[in-house]
Amino acid sequence: MKTAVKDVVTIAKSMIHIPVQLTTRAGLVRIRGLRALVAQDEMEDMLIGEDLLKCLGIDPHEILAARLEEGTLEAEIDATKMAYKSAQ
Repeated sequence: MKTAVKDVVTIAKSMIHIPVQLTTRAGLVRIRGLRALVAQDEMEDMLIGEDLLKCLGIDPHEILAARLEEGTLEAEIDATKMAYKSAQ
């Protein structure tokens, strides 16, 4: 499986289940048995899938639709001009 972060394509060599802790403004969230792909190359960032986002109460499709309806999001975005920030 191939994945891309910050214009770098990497190959996932295996899959594991790991415990993850997220620190939020509301406190600590612990997730047991999160399925994670192990990349061939070292990566600083972890990609979070739609299934975990929905489990956390975040529906990316609903958020995007609401922002488009509100007019707070442009229908066309030039991703080459985005500034990537590592979440550490």
